[in-house]
Amino acid sequence: QVVRLFIEKCPEQLATIREAIEQQDGELLRQTAHSIKGAIGNFTDRAAFEAARHLEQLGRDSDFSLALDGLFRLEQELQELKSALNALVCYFPEQTSSES
Repeated sequence: QVVRLFIEKCPEQLATIREAIEQQDGELLRQTAHSIKGAIGNFTDRAAFEAARHLEQLGRDSDFSLALDGLFRLEQELQELKSALNALVCYFPEQTSSES
């Protein structure tokens, strides 16, 4: 369930990060990167976590000079994470309540 929710929300959060960068809204960048960082932490993917942490810090500092590069890195790391999570979901399909 957590994996599916993460996969579903990821595109929306990435779009919000992109919007924050375009509008140079440091607080929105910080908040959204913090949120996605927390979700990534559930799966212990260090590279994606660090990419989100970096964007969170850029947002905190309202430093947009490296934000697009940071977003690109986060997108790449999340793509790898989502591929691994999708494989996991396929390997362990959700059990129905009647199977319990």
